[in-house]
Amino acid sequence: MSATGFSFQNKVWYIMLMKDDYFTDLVIKRYKFLRKTVLSDEYLINYIDKTVKYLGPAIDRNFDKWGYTFLIDKGLLEPAERNLKSYDAALNQLKNYITARGKWMDENIDSIKQYSHDSRNKSFNN
Repeated sequence: MSATGFSFQNKVWYIMLMKDDYFTDLVIKRYKFLRKTVLSDEYLINYIDKTVKYLGPAIDRNFDKWGYTFLIDKGLLEPAERNLKSYDAALNQLKNYITARGKWMDENIDSIKQYSHDSRNKSFNN
């Protein structure tokens, strides 16, 4: 699963929001602020760990009842390396994705300015 890219840039609602320079600047500013707090890697990883601790034995009870539905031997997820064999592997995958996504977003958040550029939005009336 790739942690890169913006996935909504071709949706009409996204185009309409992002064509406003002021709004785009606010999005970038807000992201950078939240990245220092509730979107920081440290905060998010700590939140996951606290949630796992809070759930405690409920995790095992859940899997006793429902099985390891996310631990697929049937190959339902693509790419195949997303089909994990343990709960810990799934947690590590989530944490690695969050960290990689945050790094990519930090390096690329300013590039959303391109979506408010006139050349991108000339087909839409203001």
